[in-house]
Amino acid sequence: MRKVLGILTLGLGLGGCVVTGATGVTTSGAQIYSNYQQVSLSVTNATAETVCYLYISPVSDPNWGPDQLGSRVLSPGETDSYALYAGQWDIRADDCNHNQLAVLRNQPIGANAQLIIR
Repeated sequence: MRKVLGILTLGLGLGGCVVTGATGVTTSGAQIYSNYQQVSLSVTNATAETVCYLYISPVSDPNWGPDQLGSRVLSPGETDSYALYAGQWDIRADDCNHNQLAVLRNQPIGANAQLIIR
């Protein structure tokens, strides 16, 4: 599953994110997945921490769902790509001790987006 987001800078206690390139649509609080257009989200770890858990879920889902990295990790400086439908998504990146490095909620996801975890 991949996600794409809009331009955003988010400062968090341990880090933040910069996300670029979005075209997701929301109408009257209802989630719309842009005619189910599949897009790609590139996620780059620009922190000094290893990202061991990456969760990407639709905003309508109260749960985070499965870890997208599985047995892999996203080491500092590494980039990975994910496929998902254009729309609204929640994204969370955790270190190997399950400490949150970044959380983005209700983010519009569109074509050619990049998420930089800082």
